[in-house]
Amino acid sequence: MKKNIKHILSILDDRLVRPGIICERPRVISLLFHGFYVNQAEVNSGIIDPNQNLTEEYLKQIIDLFHEAGYRFVSPVEILNMKTDQKSVFLTFDDGYANNLRLPSVLKSHGAKATVFISTAHVLNQKAFWWDVLYRKRKGVISDGDYIRELSHLKTLTYREVESFLLKSYGADAMKCIGDLDRPMSVGELKEFAKHESISIGNHTMDHAILPNLDVSDITSQIRGAQSMITNWTGQSPLIIAYPDGRFDSRVLKAAKLAGLKLGLTTVPGKNPISHISNDSMTLFRHNFVCDQDIKHSVDKCRSEFQLTNFINIYIKRRMGTFS
Repeated sequence: MKKNIKHILSILDDRLVRPGIICERPRVISLLFHGFYVNQAEVNSGIIDPNQNLTEEYLKQIIDLFHEAGYRFVSPVEILNMKTDQKSVFLTFDDGYANNLRLPSVLKSHGAKATVFISTAHVLNQKAFWWDVLYRKRKGVISDGDYIRELSHLKTLTYREVESFLLKSYGADAMKCIGDLDRPMSVGELKEFAKHESISIGNHTMDHAILPNLDVSDITSQIRGAQSMITNWTGQSPLIIAYPDGRFDSRVLKAAKLAGLKLGLTTVPGKNPISHISNDSMTLFRHNFVCDQDIKHSVDKCRSEFQLTNFINIYIKRRMGTFS
């Protein structure tokens, strides 16, 4: 039933794209990506979760389409300094994959900026991201339904419990990276990466911890630990956090603010008016942009003023008390 309702809402949203563009208002649109690949062959390598499927060609198309629509690409500082609504794109990449090191050349040549959110323990210890480990070990071995259920279950656990499960199930080398496609940046690479004018660095906790699964002490340690490490490595203290898996609660928001963070990103899709940025700066909307359909249609869907799915998601979050 739930799946059918989502499908119907998706169809309605697709039908409303054109009138939604006609009524378009200037807003900040945040886009969520993870890995960055040269081509589709890398996406289909079997090393990484292929849902993270942004290729160089796709990114160039996305940037060009937003530019053609009158949008500019902005940094966290520029968002904080906005006084009026502007047609802006906040391009974001979560986790800190080493393949993100390819970004600056494309961003520079196409007049764009991006913010990359770093899970610092992965960078420091060069451990693989657990969802890539699960994909390599389980996809094709169990049914797609069982795989999704197992993935969802692991997201209810603490990061320690997830890593313990993977090590117990697949051996001491389970968390080792395969190569440059799935590994995180090194500390040295991050230091150089952060120097690019087109790049800003954000907080993504130490261990990609889904924060509401933790107690207050661990929430604080995860946020402050990442904040401290990034500051020491790059010389700049992040202004923004992207909550892993987009999940947060009142304890998470309080801890992030106390750590000195000024902006926070969810995975609730939607456009950000200046009123939302001013009043709810720690719960900004963000589109999870998956490149599996017509790119222009996906861009237009992000720009549209009529997004029933987004409205319902926000309503549910507010009723559940997980969205302020």
